[in-house]
Amino acid sequence: RGAPLESAEAFARLEDDSRAVLGEERAEWYELRSGRATGLRYGARLDEAEAEYRVAIEGLRRTAGEDDEETLLAIDGLISTLRLKGEIDEAEALLRDLLPRARRAMGDDADITRAAVSNLSRFLQMRGRLDEAEALQLEVLEQREESLGPDHPLTLTAMNNLSSIRYSAGRFAEAAATMQGLVEKKEALLGRDHPTTLTSLGNLAVMRAAAGRHEEALALLDDVLERQTAKFGAEGYVTLGTRNVRAQILIQAGRVDEGLAAARESAEISLRVLGGAHPDTQLAWSNLGAQLRNLERIDEAVVVLEKTVELCDDAQGPRSSEAQWARYNLAVTLRKVGRIDDSLTRWRELLEIPEDERTESQGFPHLLRIGYGNTLHELGRHEEAVREFEAGLEGMKRLYGASHPRTIEAAKSAVLAYEALGRDEDAARHRAFVERGGVDE
Repeated sequence: RGAPLESAEAFARLEDDSRAVLGEERAEWYELRSGRATGLRYGARLDEAEAEYRVAIEGLRRTAGEDDEETLLAIDGLISTLRLKGEIDEAEALLRDLLPRARRAMGDDADITRAAVSNLSRFLQMRGRLDEAEALQLEVLEQREESLGPDHPLTLTAMNNLSSIRYSAGRFAEAAATMQGLVEKKEALLGRDHPTTLTSLGNLAVMRAAAGRHEEALALLDDVLERQTAKFGAEGYVTLGTRNVRAQILIQAGRVDEGLAAARESAEISLRVLGGAHPDTQLAWSNLGAQLRNLERIDEAVVVLEKTVELCDDAQGPRSSEAQWARYNLAVTLRKVGRIDDSLTRWRELLEIPEDERTESQGFPHLLRIGYGNTLHELGRHEEAVREFEAGLEGMKRLYGASHPRTIEAAKSAVLAYEALGRDEDAARHRAFVERGGVDE
């Protein structure tokens, strides 16, 4: 019903009652603890969710066994939480340990096994290995259609994931077509007003906008907003998320003033209603700053992104994934406005974070090296810049592959630094890499 934190509180009360009645340690306690963690995860309280999952897992291992289904489900929940926090390496390591255990204990057709295979596809997607991710997700979809039927919830999840992978690959028309098929199934099964149907309709609008069909996307979002407002209220967190998306699409459609006004309103309402600690509030402010920067309204962008850093620092601390990304975006923006020393300060704040505490989401450690290198380059510190560019470039190659756009952008930065140093052979080598699109000779 869109009330995950109430669900978490209900699970906590059930666990308390269970402990009072049963008296001795039981697996049921930790199943309820895992349920509470899931409510916290859906309510975006990720640190608490992680802590609760870890307690549940240790308790279930003692009381139910290492390979019991409830233990494996709790581990799966922890993996999802770590992924959302940007702690990709630990999440993927847990997943690769979970998958063979689930197969041994539950079989290839078990829900937990299928979910693990699907999650592995999502990790490949996050790593930029989109061809592998799509092939694996297609396999998951075919298996689920055959064994569970075309309308089973897990089959629909596989369709959603496949659409997401195609969107990440820039194949927006295909992504929208897959999402359209999912929407039609959900409308038939659940109705147009069901929360998950509305979520898929919102995703379809984003994909249509990416394909250049802005007016269709906006008409679709207006319908979604009307239904969400009736169900959750004009200032419900689900409704606010859709309003934020609508603002971004208005800007994409060239209705800039209208879109910025809507984005500002969404950010302010999110802060008032959800509070600065809520991820949706931080996302609304971050998106507003990014849009202002993209529109070359840099001074305004700096003010908004400084506010985003403040919100993230206060809520999760300066070493959280959210705060690291906020600082990164601010550092990039400060460099664009010519405030190089201020930009350098923000890069140094990030570099002071121990490497094992830096977020790993979306190639952050490598983007950090490249962004810092760009600032050093503008300061004329070209030798230092080259070291950062080369480290970032190699990281991008490992993570995304040589032909990924982010890898190519890193190589372009290296060309400029080598040219400034007069190292023509190195510049030519990287220029050729860019011209070949990362393909080996």
